[in-house]
Amino acid sequence: MAILPDLFGASAAKAMLAQRKAREEAEKANDKARVRSSRSFVKSSEAYRGIAEVAEDMQLPTHVLRFWESKFPTLKPLKLQGGRRMYRPEDIALLKLVRDLLHNQGYTIRGVQQYLQKTRKAELKEAVQRHLTPRQVMDELTGIRNLLADSASAE
Repeated sequence: MAILPDLFGASAAKAMLAQRKAREEAEKANDKARVRSSRSFVKSSEAYRGIAEVAEDMQLPTHVLRFWESKFPTLKPLKLQGGRRMYRPEDIALLKLVRDLLHNQGYTIRGVQQYLQKTRKAELKEAVQRHLTPRQVMDELTGIRNLLADSASAE
């Protein structure tokens, strides 16, 4: 019985398998990204969201949201029978306010606690409402557009 010559070689076969595996993994990642991006378009702005969805939108780990719940008593998402957290739009806006105070304005956790305690309900509601409006998003997008225009003109 004659042995057929190895036309491609063993290393070429391994390379082809590796390419196929990489292609399949890339397709899976694209499918997951497509599902994630389509999910955000399905829900209305008034819909309740789970902790994973909120964490993904805010680019924070879920354990940070749980930790903030323990530190800030004003932050109380609804909990379903199984213990699942469901965040209302007001809760999400409050989380954004807390994130802004901690990450952008340099508050400590204790400082945010004092801010939330000292701020009257009407003022707190107004601060939360500011985070519900797209004004900050529009300002950020305008800044990004200007930055891109400046860098494009510099080239």
